[in-house]
Amino acid sequence: MPPTVRSTPVKLPGRAPEVGAVKLFAVPLASAMSDQDVSSLVLALDFDTRSAAAGSPPEARLVSARLDHDSGLFLEAGEAQGQWVLQARTWGHPDPESVHRWNVTAATAARRIDPTVTLPERRHDDSTEVSDGHVGRAENTRFAGLRRRLTGV
Repeated sequence: MPPTVRSTPVKLPGRAPEVGAVKLFAVPLASAMSDQDVSSLVLALDFDTRSAAAGSPPEARLVSARLDHDSGLFLEAGEAQGQWVLQARTWGHPDPESVHRWNVTAATAARRIDPTVTLPERRHDDSTEVSDGHVGRAENTRFAGLRRRLTGV
């Protein structure tokens, strides 16, 4: 009976791969994950590579891509042969704008390998309004007059 090759989960330095992690998003893709496909992911997503034994699965050759200090992007095998998932996990609290940007970047990189990957929908953010409710100390600061002129308050 031939020895079984088991891949160990990829983790960020100093972090357990699943303990306390929150899944931010997942980008499923289909690929034979050739050396060219792995290279494409390495270049597009800043994955780091490590040496692995011949015949090792592609996810054993890629070290997680760091998104920020507390977040990472992982390549994991899907449920069927040739199915993969780029999954972002965090142990912190990244802002939604960053998470969306990471999702678009991951989907774009996956789309280079699998053209059927769909890009996430455009984010509709209503937080672009300027607050006019600042009163008190903020109004007495050095640039309060300039702020009032710029915001029309």
